[in-house]
Amino acid sequence: MTTVPSELRDSLRGNKLPRWSPWAIAGGAIVLVAILFALTGNRSALGFSVLAGVIFALALTVASFAVEGSRQARDRLCTTAVYTAFVLARRAAAVDRGFHRPTRIP
Repeated sequence: MTTVPSELRDSLRGNKLPRWSPWAIAGGAIVLVAILFALTGNRSALGFSVLAGVIFALALTVASFAVEGSRQARDRLCTTAVYTAFVLARRAAAVDRGFHRPTRIP
């Protein structure tokens, strides 16, 4: 049986983001958008969600590119896009069944 030297094995592994980094980036995006909305007085829940999602996707992709390289960054961006599609599909299905939140009348 041939064993691979530890130096070679370690050189073949690339850097990885910590497992907690997507959660930290998501929290940071939510806090950033909350501060932005507090300063501007915006109250749109949809706008909040969309802007936080876009900031999260961009920040995670940039962090992944800086640490892991372009291939993993593209992979994380595509994974985020797939999760977003599932969330939007689930939301659309809930609205079709009548489970949407009623709008406020000013």
